[in-house]
Amino acid sequence: MSDQITLALDASTKCVGFSLWSGYDYLSGFERKYKGQAYLRMDRIARDVLDLCQEHLVQHVAIEKPVYVQGHGHDTHFELACAFGAIASRVAGAGLHVYEINPKSAKAALVSGKATKAQMIQAAQLYVGARMVVGEHHADSIGVFLAWWNSHGHRLQVESMRA
Repeated sequence: MSDQITLALDASTKCVGFSLWSGYDYLSGFERKYKGQAYLRMDRIARDVLDLCQEHLVQHVAIEKPVYVQGHGHDTHFELACAFGAIASRVAGAGLHVYEINPKSAKAALVSGKATKAQMIQAAQLYVGARMVVGEHHADSIGVFLAWWNSHGHRLQVESMRA
């Protein structure tokens, strides 16, 4: 699995964090914002993910699965579920492996326990370099990757990422 490419995603309804990995080596990452009606955003997000998978010969896609958070409303949860479904169905339809990562597992893999968005970004910077983390969704995608990697019997150390 060390030479296989993994795409990790943190998909919200209007912004997606992407990070690409070869084994446990960080290749690149970014955030992309989306505007317009919800169904158009979902389609564009899914197409962008599939384009990235094809461009980088991705074998695995790890995506943070939607969970209902008290106080954020049913509409937000519904849109997150739609984004997740659009991405997962498009990627699986292309024959790629899709892995659902629980948001708590992603956060725990990046920081131990509770953390603010700023602390998540700071922790992600330890893994891939301070100038490489562009925002909270990108940072979350790094947590998604770490949780996926750990769930496959591997353990990452900060020192190994900086080498």
